[in-house]
Amino acid sequence: MKKIFTLLLLFTLLPLLLSAKGTVTIGGSPYTADTLAHYKVGPGTYHTYVHFSGPKDMRAFYLEIDATNPYISFQSVLGRDSIVTCEGITSMAARKSQPGSRYFAGTNADFFATSGAIGTPVHGFASGGQLGKVPISSGPQTSFTHNDECYISFVTFYGQVTYNNANYGIHSVNGSRGTDQLVLYNRYIGHYTHTNAYGYEVPVSLAEGETWGLNRAVKIVVSGAGNTAGNMEIAENGAVLSGHGASADFLKTLQPGDELEMKLLLQLEDGTYPDINCMIGGDRKILGNGQVLDTDWAELHPRTSIGYSADRSKVYMLVVDGRQSGYSDGATTKQMADMLKLAGAADGMNLDGGGSSGMYIEQYGLVNSPSDGHERAVSNGIFVVSNAPDDNNIAEILCTQEYCVLPKYGVFTPHFMGYNQYGYLINTELTGVTLRCDESLGYIKDNTTLVASGEGRGKLYASYNGAETSVDIVIGAPEGLTLRLDSVINDGLYEYPIEVTSLVNNEPMIIAPEAFEWTVQDPAICSVTNGNLKGLANGKTYVYCQQDDFRDTLAVTVQIPAYRNIPIDNFADASSWEITNSALKDIAIVPTAEGTELRYTFNSGRAPYLQLAKDIALYSLPDSLSIILNTGETLVNKVVLTMKENASMTSTLTEFEDIPQNTDYAISIPMDGYFENYRDMSHYPVIFKSLKLFITGSSQTAGNQYTLKLKEFSLIYDGITVNVSNPEMASLLRVYPNPVKAGDAQVYFALPESAEVSCELYNLGGQLLNRVEMGLMPAGEIALPTGNLASGTYLLTIRRGNQADTVKLIIR
Repeated sequence: MKKIFTLLLLFTLLPLLLSAKGTVTIGGSPYTADTLAHYKVGPGTYHTYVHFSGPKDMRAFYLEIDATNPYISFQSVLGRDSIVTCEGITSMAARKSQPGSRYFAGTNADFFATSGAIGTPVHGFASGGQLGKVPISSGPQTSFTHNDECYISFVTFYGQVTYNNANYGIHSVNGSRGTDQLVLYNRYIGHYTHTNAYGYEVPVSLAEGETWGLNRAVKIVVSGAGNTAGNMEIAENGAVLSGHGASADFLKTLQPGDELEMKLLLQLEDGTYPDINCMIGGDRKILGNGQVLDTDWAELHPRTSIGYSADRSKVYMLVVDGRQSGYSDGATTKQMADMLKLAGAADGMNLDGGGSSGMYIEQYGLVNSPSDGHERAVSNGIFVVSNAPDDNNIAEILCTQEYCVLPKYGVFTPHFMGYNQYGYLINTELTGVTLRCDESLGYIKDNTTLVASGEGRGKLYASYNGAETSVDIVIGAPEGLTLRLDSVINDGLYEYPIEVTSLVNNEPMIIAPEAFEWTVQDPAICSVTNGNLKGLANGKTYVYCQQDDFRDTLAVTVQIPAYRNIPIDNFADASSWEITNSALKDIAIVPTAEGTELRYTFNSGRAPYLQLAKDIALYSLPDSLSIILNTGETLVNKVVLTMKENASMTSTLTEFEDIPQNTDYAISIPMDGYFENYRDMSHYPVIFKSLKLFITGSSQTAGNQYTLKLKEFSLIYDGITVNVSNPEMASLLRVYPNPVKAGDAQVYFALPESAEVSCELYNLGGQLLNRVEMGLMPAGEIALPTGNLASGTYLLTIRRGNQADTVKLIIR
């Protein structure tokens, strides 16, 4: 799951806590509840993410919905709009959404058949005033009326059609047709009734001006001729009455154009017949009238549940992750009932759990972590729908934190979201917000961050195009001051704001570095200005931090890249590499002018591979890692690169598949995609671990020799510009004609005196395409080889001794 926020947040709508952390009782045991995220996701709808830590770990994902909000409704959805198939809830929402009807949040719903008619809801289903599956007596239903009132109740079904003042019972909807039974089939069963030829069927449609509905009379018209063939086609927005025996005899009396009255009645436990629009089933009630019920499924599993407040004004959806030790162990249904009750629910029921448990939010997709490792296709889902007109103008802004406790000189960079006039979330990363604060709190830095140099309580104010919001701020004394890191690498380009932390509620929080005194052991290596560190020259030194009685030391290594591309290793010492393989022999690493060749003889065997392993601390702060591989005649089906960030105990695998033969294949791994926060200096140095190539054995012949070419194995530093650094020398570089036709480029360089010369060819992305060592060259005009270049623009860097200059080549 993509991590959305990891901030200390305050519950404001869920009456769970009075601060970011608190102690609650779940299943009779004390738990610490840590609110990790809380934000508005749509009209009247808030999402809250809580970590409950205690005897077990439980990660809970809430949706709290204001059922009285005029711009939302509740809708149930069948997978592919059929009771006999499955679909992921993210796909359901995307498929059903349209202008003025946006399915912006929801969860999975009922249990479903996993054999036979796979996907059929177990307990019952209705949507849009039509039944998809008749509710069964053993399972409760959650129903929503057209006015979005929610009911959780066991439901009794009764159906009938009336013709010529005579009533005929409807025994089922979309179910199997039994002896003498009358069954209604609609499009939720598919395009056909799937019945046999031992009955009689007539097509029906809505009478003029009618709509499908439950718990009320609906007038329908026979829309065509009946027959005994079975498996009748169901018209879109139509239905089929299918009878056997006595019911078939009744249907045979009907003629096209005949009008009937139909009632599909769903009676709740209290004897009422509310105006039900949609309905989902579950296997048990877990909360009733504010009391946790003795219906426990006493096993830890991922869970999904739904509930509502005593006055029915709020609806709660809850997903608890599970089967993931160290992250979330899952919950019993009794524990889940406690979690619903803590949120404000008085009634609740259990929905399908396990790998089916999922919570969807439009702007983020699935926000929980399913136990299957991916989203599961399920039978049906229940969604909150925005019925407001589409509007992309921001009329409301909210901070993801409504309350923040800061230590003295603590820094707070608020995160804002933008909403339209209806409360619909349209921007999750709102920028350009103007900040100001009460003078007693401190000051605003770079219009993005509050520096709490003051004291006491106050407000941080934010405005955007006339929309305003505020955050309550409390400043306390700093505790547990320390440098977050004890050592860092700097590249001379990125100014690192040294991170000093203080504890708030036992959580580390960054302190403004300008609040401290800084001293550098060797000022020639680096400088520190207002807590911002900048490398000046390669080397190592120490930086000392001081404030009153606090002292700490930071070890600094400055590594300033000299070139845009720097090789990770030149393979000159092949013995330093650990080579492992399967089904190969006579493996050799051979450096050449074009890069490095990996030579081997195929020895037959299953799942052949070749792995090169060596721990290499990557130089400085690279922007990306670049590999150019030409596999020649070898068919490589997968390349796996393994690296480890400095602070991690585990390695990360990056896979590339379907590598083409006999062509240069470029692999690029940007660090800002490899790390969630690539500016976190604890990642560096990044450690290269191994490069593993999986070979397709069927492409190899035993005893034959093969060669893989590693043409580039380097780091890219975007901050190092490739340009002409010496104007006088640049005047001697010339390309003619320029532009030139592909294949005809000749570059001449006037060498003023003899020198060691090499040249490197780059594309505009900084990727090294070729390198040529020309050796000691005499003074005079020298032709430089550029190779057969395709149309495009290139950069040719010419090195003579310690000097380097670059010329642009344009090939057409």
